Amino acid sequence: MPRTPLVLTAAVLATTVAAASAFDAAGASTRAQRPARVSFSGSGSTQLPPFQVATPSTMVWRNTGYVFQAVSKGLVGGMVNSAAPRGATYLKPGSYRLSIDAVGSWTIRIVAGVERPKSLGNGLVGFKGSGGRDLPPFSTRHAGQLYWTNTGSIFQILNDSFLGGGALNSRARKGSTYLDLGRHELSVNAIGTWVVAWRP
Repeated sequence: MPRTPLVLTAAVLATTVAAASAFDAAGASTRAQRPARVSFSGSGSTQLPPFQVATPSTMVWRNTGYVFQAVSKGLVGGMVNSAAPRGATYLKPGSYRLSIDAVGSWTIRIVAGVERPKSLGNGLVGFKGSGGRDLPPFSTRHAGQLYWTNTGSIFQILNDSFLGGGALNSRARKGSTYLDLGRHELSVNAIGTWVVAWRP
């Protein structure tokens, strides 16, 4: 079920935050649209040509300005809404038509494979990020809590399936929400730098 990111507002456009990403993007001009690796580069806002993702993949990006947004037309996935200079977002297999809205010059690289949750101490694993992005799918062996912290004024977790928990909308700087056992596909939409963590 397609959805629209909830925080594509002037507040995000006016916010500059530091990045936290396990990925690094390399600049490259547009190449063929169906190989294992696809790259784009540009400046400002544009509509990217359609491209195919054959396996679960990661879109890594870099931007010189204070805002970078990517919105997918059709297939849910590939969402970015960030004031960071670099970051990553998950892409499920399928066809993509991405619209880029950015201040600054940017590069995008799409590579096969997904991020894995990192150990965060105290038996917790999770992801770190800045702004909005789609998290790669992850699984939990038992029901529990999803813990989060955020440096900004808005923190949201969106759940496409509406099953399994994890969803929330908060202006607090930290908290937790119920997370069922099983597989989860979540998106974070936030102003600020954040961490989400759980017990696997």
